Amino acid sequence: KGKYFAYSYEDKGNYARESWLTALTLVMDSASHRATELVLQKHARQFDAVQKEKPPVDSFIIRYSFVYQTSGGVVLPTDLKLWVNGVQTLSLSASYRVLDEKYRVFDIRKICSSVKDSASCLTMQYGAYRTGEIPAAIRKPLRPAAYAKDLERAALLSRDALNALRAGNIETAVRTCKKIVARYPETPQAVEARHLLSGLPGGK
Repeated sequence: KGKYFAYSYEDKGNYARESWLTALTLVMDSASHRATELVLQKHARQFDAVQKEKPPVDSFIIRYSFVYQTSGGVVLPTDLKLWVNGVQTLSLSASYRVLDEKYRVFDIRKICSSVKDSASCLTMQYGAYRTGEIPAAIRKPLRPAAYAKDLERAALLSRDALNALRAGNIETAVRTCKKIVARYPETPQAVEARHLLSGLPGGK
């Protein structure tokens, strides 16, 4: 709409929030076809239920930078940094190791955030991996087109499970999570569904 795009509107009952973009810049490495930077000009404002006049618009310039490394011919993301209005607020980094001479797995992951003058980091160091517990579907070669469809279907079921949880319908959420695990075991949604089932009544 005019100079606006990616418009979204959320009505939360006692308040509503809208946001949109006026610019998006993606910087690519033409040799590797990988994204190295993403810059967004985002605008947002929030309305109270009883507010009569439009509130002022908050504007942000959000910039992401990406760094990769190549290990045995496999390209792996190693760093992601996020700036908001020129101030770095988040950084994620990862190192990897080779498992069974064919899998690239996490060795160390680190997440650092800073808000105003406060900064904190979470470091995750991975121990031993047990490859015998990797589902057979994950070890099989994946067909990109079929996998993309599985991701989409698993995402829809994942949303249904979340909606059921929000409504307090635990039985439906458990059934839906089990369906995700059974039908799409190789997807990230199946990993989350397994974690969720481990903490729900009747999930095991």
